[in-house]
Amino acid sequence: MIREFKKEDYDVILKWWEARNVSPPSLDMLSDTGYVYEHDGEIIAVTFIYLTNSNIAFVEWVTTRPYTPLMLAREATTALDMHIVDVALRKGCEHILGWVKEGGMIKESMRLGYELGSHQTTHVYKKL
Repeated sequence: MIREFKKEDYDVILKWWEARNVSPPSLDMLSDTGYVYEHDGEIIAVTFIYLTNSNIAFVEWVTTRPYTPLMLAREATTALDMHIVDVALRKGCEHILGWVKEGGMIKESMRLGYELGSHQTTHVYKKL
């Protein structure tokens, strides 16, 4: 089941990022357009889509619960990807762009139909 991300979900997801040694975003950095995939009442995966004033949407902070069986993780990421594609299309977007770090996430993105961009980019940000 896919539902909207709630602020109460943040503590669960934060532990996942920490377990994966990922520098987590603060809650206020997350898009209001976030979704979780639940299975048997537990959150299995999360994704956030950032809509812009152009025809590009950005997908960020995609993660699955650590130690989730591969088939369940794939079911979750596939369902979430189909959902954000639908959201992006309804908002007039023609492209989805994202950044992934881990080898597994790169392979999963390609399985979902994403193409590889530059291998020489680094994700940077500035706190204002």
